[in-house]
Amino acid sequence: MKKKSFSVRIIEYLKELDISAELMSKADLKEFKNSFVNSFTDDEKIKVVSLPDENHRYHNYLWHVFSYDEGKAIEGEKAAVEYDIINKKDAYIYIDDNDLLFLAQNVSLLSAEEIEKLCVNMKRKFMDIVVVSKDFSWTYCRTHEVDWLGPYFYKK
Repeated sequence: MKKKSFSVRIIEYLKELDISAELMSKADLKEFKNSFVNSFTDDEKIKVVSLPDENHRYHNYLWHVFSYDEGKAIEGEKAAVEYDIINKKDAYIYIDDNDLLFLAQNVSLLSAEEIEKLCVNMKRKFMDIVVVSKDFSWTYCRTHEVDWLGPYFYKK
């Protein structure tokens, strides 16, 4: 029996929550990363530590937009609460560890708790997941630094 790819397993998990999702292309992914960082910071130094290093010398995380700009986003349990109560429709779901981007519809049922369950289900406790509205008006970032940094919620 052939093992399912990680992206297929993510799509199936979301489908169980009545969320339809499609895997985006590598070109869409690159555009998404730039749009995300440019939407949430104007600081050039923060952009450098948030965008991926083109030479692959080190890994940067999109959520560094908030970790390097303390106080900009809500952090911790309050972030999860704010994320859960915001009106969610269509959104991008970015899985940093695998560099996968999904465009999802009806993410209203993707609560902070469901994001944690997704990490458990995928057997990846330290998984970075970024959920951002299609118009980049809000974002929720679940970091692999679970007991130290994040999660972050930011709404424009």
